[in-house]
Amino acid sequence: MKWSIDSKTTVLLTLVLFIIILCSLVSYQNIQQLHQISLELKNTQQTVVEIRTLFSDVKDSRIGQQGYLLTGNKEYLESYKTAINKINSKFDSLQVLIGDNLKQEYKFNLLKPLITAQISEWEKKIQLRKSQEDEAALPKTKANLGKHRIINNIRSIIKEMEADAEDFMSINSRLAETDFQRTILLNTTGCGLILLFGATTFRKLNHVISCYLELEKSKENNDILWQQLAENLTVVFWMCDVKENKVIYISPAYEQVWGRTCESLYENFSSFIQSIHSDDRAKVLANLRDNVKKHFDIEYRIIRPDGSIRWINVRGFPIRNQAGEIHRQAGFAQDITESKEQETQIQQLNKSLEQRVRKRTNQLEEANRQLEAFAYSASHDLQEPLRIIQGFALAILEDYGNQQHPTAVDYLQRIVNNAQHMERLTRNLLDYSRLSNQEILIQPVSLALIVNDSLKQLNLKIIEKQAKITVQESLPIVLGNYFYLLQVVTNLLSNAIKFVAPNVFPQIKIYATQEIGYIRLWVEDNAIGIPSESKERIFEVFNRLHGSDLYSGTGIGLAIVRKAMERMGGRFGVESVVNQGSQFWIELPII
Repeated sequence: MKWSIDSKTTVLLTLVLFIIILCSLVSYQNIQQLHQISLELKNTQQTVVEIRTLFSDVKDSRIGQQGYLLTGNKEYLESYKTAINKINSKFDSLQVLIGDNLKQEYKFNLLKPLITAQISEWEKKIQLRKSQEDEAALPKTKANLGKHRIINNIRSIIKEMEADAEDFMSINSRLAETDFQRTILLNTTGCGLILLFGATTFRKLNHVISCYLELEKSKENNDILWQQLAENLTVVFWMCDVKENKVIYISPAYEQVWGRTCESLYENFSSFIQSIHSDDRAKVLANLRDNVKKHFDIEYRIIRPDGSIRWINVRGFPIRNQAGEIHRQAGFAQDITESKEQETQIQQLNKSLEQRVRKRTNQLEEANRQLEAFAYSASHDLQEPLRIIQGFALAILEDYGNQQHPTAVDYLQRIVNNAQHMERLTRNLLDYSRLSNQEILIQPVSLALIVNDSLKQLNLKIIEKQAKITVQESLPIVLGNYFYLLQVVTNLLSNAIKFVAPNVFPQIKIYATQEIGYIRLWVEDNAIGIPSESKERIFEVFNRLHGSDLYSGTGIGLAIVRKAMERMGGRFGVESVVNQGSQFWIELPII
């Protein structure tokens, strides 16, 4: 089959257009990537500047603080306060800049507590200096200047953040260079192909252009083509004379959308204004007045002769004559009632869904409050009858034990033992419930004080089990809650003393290690150990690895450890080998 010249031309033009679009799309994608990389590089550069400025402000505040401590001159104190205000401002700006960088955000979360802790330490020394204004207090103030351990940690983290940012900028720069070269190569290739096809089709395009020029000369043919196009559109095509304020053309689709005849609009332009909904009429008139000489896009309602209301979207644009003057305005109007109704339904559904979610959330919160209240009340109310059962059973054993049959004595002893176990269980449940609903105050806490108070509580058990406990000297200070930490350490030590093999004396080591920004406290024992598959399960409520006949307990102790550490924002875990002991650890921010 032989192709006509028009057919070949159409195929070649289609191929050229396809290549242009393909090249444009790929080039656009590369440009977008370059733009994104540019923004990330700019953001990273600003982050580096902010980090360096932050450290400079920290050093300025340190100089101001030390100057005031050494001289008592309040000008140094003003310099210190100005630097502190800048530091707080830098915290906010850095938080925004590194919001999308998880690695930088992690290190920022380490840096911020260190700086805050350092500022708190400086404030204490300033207050001490304020209370010792005389010259005799100067030697003591100099002695209180302290070491710079926290400053060194701050400097280390800032250097790491700067190094990470520089690595990030280096990687992105290489990516940008690669994308740039790829874009140049693609554009060059595309332009070459376009020129090749353009040269091939130039002769054929001449024939097509001459045909179109001959067709354009025939006004009658143009009018026919234009009218056929307009009349077959499903949207309303319109054209107006802006000077005479009248309709030049309106497509037949107007009758289907407006429910009025085209002739009525030609005869009376005001009928268009009258069809507009009264609530939207002022908006439409203002749009017609203000947008005669530019493009516009507006939505409004009309009222059809049968009383039905339809939503209309109208888009218009100006048309200039040979002199460059705007003499006409044309555009399209489309019935968008169905999409508007769907949009309204979606909004109503979203609103209904939000209400249901809010109601369900309130119900869940209320249920949680009631459950916590019930657990607290049940644990508290159960203790009194248990004490009565235990008291009467002990009274019978003490007063009438010699008169009872050995079996009866055994039964009574079992009642006492189980009542005591139940009392411990309810007491632990009460402690666990309090962990969930009590307000918690996070503040500096001495691990040395916590360990010492815990050993005092467990003194009788330590003597009874002949336990040997070794405690590291000078345990550090961490951010936590005294009562929660005391309960955690007491539970860990109690387990280390209890879970040893028969005829084995407990040997326990307590020591601390320091990570970047965190302190990890270890409780190492020579107990029976924990299987690897049970290392996570033991921190759940009522999970016991051994029966109560071997080792007493309620199965809540380690659950309390987990809950308390979660409330303090810390971490916990265990490293253990069966029959070789365990190493329980807790982790909290360092001061």
